[in-house]
Amino acid sequence: MTKSAQRHGPAIAAGLDGGGRSRWAGWGWRLSVVGVVLLVSWPVVTRNLGQYFLLDGDADPEVRAHKTLAWAPEQPEALYILAAREASKDPQTAARRLSTVLWKNPAHGRAAVLLAALMQQTEADRADQLAELAAQIEPADAAVQQQLASYWFERGQMERAVAHWSAALTADPSRRKALFKTFLEIAKAPAVRAALRVVVADPPPWWEDFFSYVARNTADVEPLQALYDMRRTEGPPLSDKERRIFIERLMQDGYWQAAYVAWLSGLDGAARRGLGLLFNGGFESPLSNMGFGWHVRPVKGVTVRREHTYGVGGEKALHLVFQDERLVFHHLEQPLRLDPGTHRLRGRVRIDSLLGRGGLRWELRCRNTERTLLGASDRFVGTSEWHAFTIDFEVPVVGCSGQVLRLVSTGKRVYDHKLKGGIWFDDLSIRRELP
Repeated sequence: MTKSAQRHGPAIAAGLDGGGRSRWAGWGWRLSVVGVVLLVSWPVVTRNLGQYFLLDGDADPEVRAHKTLAWAPEQPEALYILAAREASKDPQTAARRLSTVLWKNPAHGRAAVLLAALMQQTEADRADQLAELAAQIEPADAAVQQQLASYWFERGQMERAVAHWSAALTADPSRRKALFKTFLEIAKAPAVRAALRVVVADPPPWWEDFFSYVARNTADVEPLQALYDMRRTEGPPLSDKERRIFIERLMQDGYWQAAYVAWLSGLDGAARRGLGLLFNGGFESPLSNMGFGWHVRPVKGVTVRREHTYGVGGEKALHLVFQDERLVFHHLEQPLRLDPGTHRLRGRVRIDSLLGRGGLRWELRCRNTERTLLGASDRFVGTSEWHAFTIDFEVPVVGCSGQVLRLVSTGKRVYDHKLKGGIWFDDLSIRRELP
């Protein structure tokens, strides 16, 4: 035994016996605790590593899924990714994976609807239950809602498919381009068109834009007419935008009588008092920009308002103010529906220092491709008190089923149309003259 051993031997022996034994026992306790901690935390470690691989944006989704499952064999999202890839080639394996996904995460809506799609041919009732469960789990998930729409479409339940397409579109407006085409095809097919009642009865946020889309993208007005009739008889009242879209399309196609009836049905009691061959000629009602009322298109340098002034026939007159801008003015008009024959337009005008080389005048034209001129007023320019003016004109029997009254600037060159000052109009009316 060395001198060191002789010197320290008693101390070592003391450490192995009695009070010294507790020191080594303490190290054993610490090692045991570390082992327990590792045992308990290992699933967390593997789960976090699996999640890390799943979120690796540089890898293919299937590669990420396999890496994840190597660390966490039952990670739901990784199993779903593989099942989605296998669904068409190996539906049985995909179904087993999806069952595991739902066992580990019953709130996985995409897994529920994909499993329903795989089971619809063999276990239709259970598949329907899974689809309904997915709808409850993910009511605002656009991808799930679109999957559900495809599921119910395959099951032949068009109304339920439409309801889910609508939910997908509401949740994700970027899907409009594709889904508007789908809805349009449904609207064009009388055999399935009734399925759209599920959205017509309670119009979603995208409805008016879709209604406008139909108006712009159908060669025939019939699908738009069908949707309009649905909206008129079901759900809340038609909006002004819907009515305007419908009327403008009817007028575009030359259905003047139908357009007039649709426009008339939207007028309230006060507006109906302004009815005549020319509507609201006293300007007592607002300028509606709809149907057979006054239409005003905004333009820089010109204001158009209904205002009170002296000498008016009622409470208001039409006041236009020009601010010396170089422009050709043709931004105020009213569509008309006059029968063939001789007519006279009457009105009153007051000119407030309207300066320019040209001036303003009222024109009556056919709404045909040639825009045939039927008649025009004298030119308004300078200054005057209230005075009357008239236009006598003839509506031909052929080629002029619709007309338009329009206020325009005059002149041969653009500079001639430059105006500064104001002008008032009131008490405009049209009367058919007897032979």
